[in-house]
Amino acid sequence: MPKSDHVLENVNWVYHDGTGYLFPTPAKINLSNQVATGSWFLVNKQSDSPKEEVRGDVFKLWLDHGKRPREATYQYIILPSTSENNLQTVAGSKTIEILSNTTSVQAVKHNGLNICEAIFYSAGDIQVAGNLNIGFDSPGVLLLKTDGTNVKSIYSSRSFAQAEEITFDNKPEYQRNREWIQSCME
Repeated sequence: MPKSDHVLENVNWVYHDGTGYLFPTPAKINLSNQVATGSWFLVNKQSDSPKEEVRGDVFKLWLDHGKRPREATYQYIILPSTSENNLQTVAGSKTIEILSNTTSVQAVKHNGLNICEAIFYSAGDIQVAGNLNIGFDSPGVLLLKTDGTNVKSIYSSRSFAQAEEITFDNKPEYQRNREWIQSCME
């Protein structure tokens, strides 16, 4: 790609220097790949940073949010230390699935590893697998491992561990089986 500023439409993925950027929903992106000149001091204003100017290629990739966006959403996946072939494989598969991207719950699942990560900003629930739903009544962070249908282990933030109720398949398992849940979180 020629060195310049670019605005690209309907982009599925970008590969640069061992890092993949995947857009599950094709996106309009801004990409700049130009030579830049400056000093590290001007970048971070730290007194111990070098003040001499350096010159080099700089890669920038961003989504333009516009002015005062309202109820706008976007999603992207970063694959560090990857190859272009692997990025294309992941882009063409459902290996990584975004389960929720709302103001109350953001959740993603790696289908190959059967691992789900979720951030609950408020009470909510997510469908982790075909018949496995998880919900709880307070904010928290969750890392969940399944065998595809059954929960094998749970790791969570302290606020999640102190929740009054966690439900599995709409049943209050946390109240019924508090010892099992706590043992999974240790």
